[in-house]
Amino acid sequence: MLMTGSFFDNLESLGHERESFEDFFAAGDVRIERIVSRGHASPESGYYAQDWTEVVIVLCGQAKVEMEESVYVLSAGDWLAIKPRMRHRVLETSQSPACVWCAIHIGERGSADK
Repeated sequence: MLMTGSFFDNLESLGHERESFEDFFAAGDVRIERIVSRGHASPESGYYAQDWTEVVIVLCGQAKVEMEESVYVLSAGDWLAIKPRMRHRVLETSQSPACVWCAIHIGERGSADK
């Protein structure tokens, strides 16, 4: 079966919550997720460091991400690869327009089995 859609479908129906997550596709060790952030930032003490690779692509809006003591400013079309166990956090995202991310998780299921 052919699967198709748009990452921009139903954005307004999400309301104006700070952040929402939705899986769009999963197969094997790959999961593709839409993240919609509106003025989101990680807690000051909150760093993420997952056991799998994650590639994030900003489709709309802007984001500022701190990773390994460097700060990356991402705009529509920019992407960032996050290696396993790399400490990172979101410093800020645009409120209007919302920051729409495509997050591709690679090896997530395989790492959970270890």
